[in-house]
Amino acid sequence: MKKLFILLVASAMVISISCDRSKVDYPETRKGDVVDNYFGVEVADPYRWFEDDKSEEVANWVEAQNAVTNAYFSEIPYREALKNRLAEIWNYNTMSAPFMEGGKMFFYKREGLQNQSVLYVQNSLEEEAKVLIDPNNLSEDGTVALGGVSVSRNAKYIAYAVADGGSDWRKILVREIETGTDLTDEVRWVKFSSIEWFKDGFFYSRYDEPKNGSELSNINQFHKVYYHKLGTPQTDDKLIFHSTIYPLRNYRAQVTSDEKYLIISESESTQGNSLYIKNLTKEHDFIQLTTSFEYNYYVLDHVNDHLYVLTNYRSPKYKLIKINVNSLDIGNWRDVIPEKKDVLVSATLAGGKIIATYIEDVKSKVEVYSLDGEKETQFKFPAVGSVAGLNASFNNNLVFYTYTSFTIPSVVYKYDVSTDETQEFFRPTINADLDAYETKQVFYKSKDGTDVPM
Repeated sequence: MKKLFILLVASAMVISISCDRSKVDYPETRKGDVVDNYFGVEVADPYRWFEDDKSEEVANWVEAQNAVTNAYFSEIPYREALKNRLAEIWNYNTMSAPFMEGGKMFFYKREGLQNQSVLYVQNSLEEEAKVLIDPNNLSEDGTVALGGVSVSRNAKYIAYAVADGGSDWRKILVREIETGTDLTDEVRWVKFSSIEWFKDGFFYSRYDEPKNGSELSNINQFHKVYYHKLGTPQTDDKLIFHSTIYPLRNYRAQVTSDEKYLIISESESTQGNSLYIKNLTKEHDFIQLTTSFEYNYYVLDHVNDHLYVLTNYRSPKYKLIKINVNSLDIGNWRDVIPEKKDVLVSATLAGGKIIATYIEDVKSKVEVYSLDGEKETQFKFPAVGSVAGLNASFNNNLVFYTYTSFTIPSVVYKYDVSTDETQEFFRPTINADLDAYETKQVFYKSKDGTDVPM
């Protein structure tokens, strides 16, 4: 996406300099007569016909637009040189921060100008990695992509979601990791879903199957959480959680690493959620842990009868709290890492510690805390930049993350919680002299005297 954005900006700059827009003869776009009545107010929607992206009329319109665009681009004299230089710069290998599960290591890697990153598996840090899922082979035209993966806790299976043509719909398949063979399991009509393993299956979220022909235009209602057991048809999946009152709310499942608790996150917009909890070791119903959608709650995991939760509850810059599962009342919530002047953007548990990532003066700051919230150490970075893809688990001492700045491409680092040591794990080779550039941070005072970092 970042590369596409750069190309679009560069192309726009070239076009604005080189071409006269007044010469463009745009294809005619038909206006329909669709009008909706919302509570007595009529709202016209003349381009509703575009929503049927499989219609012949839409296809012809796109083809005509592309013809005009390509003819316009072809007149730019140095567009090919710009394109070739960008291809040279982008032609390098990249790697994601690995994640561990069941003693195995998994990571994405893209070689050169490869269209999509490939998922690899490695039995240990010393052994050679092998391809697990190559999304470039999922379709001949490259329009099918990975839409998320989840590895079973014993690392025997991987459930992976595929997205076709950029649609939000997902289809979940299951592959045996050792042999690379797909099972017969296929779960369809999945959308806005996690994949959470539990015992010999997984939880996921889906809608009811839409009517034929309305898959991309129909309004999705009544999101539901199901449990799928491996080796069984989707028709046998067990309904776990849903609402019969609120048709537009979404529900995502999360299972704690000890497989003791199932957490359901309920949301109705892009901000704010409510939590429900169920003890999977007992025949208990769900208990609503939080109410309303005023605040955000992100459950890290369950440790020693406590849920560790990142939240902005009465803390706009976020804090980390712990909730005793035996006494869920809000009066018993305890701050582990209280709100500070810097925004706490994420937190994870690793090797019995808490890894907290802050934004300090528009740059990343990562600190290590005990489970009781005592600060123990802080990551050291080579320049002003950003941390992303920090992957860890509570029972593993290894933490992997990527670090990027304006002059440093995404470098993967390995951090050992037990020794407080950091090692460079992967660095891409770029066809550009990055040493010729430097990044400096400066501060300017705003009108009210606040120091603004730049």
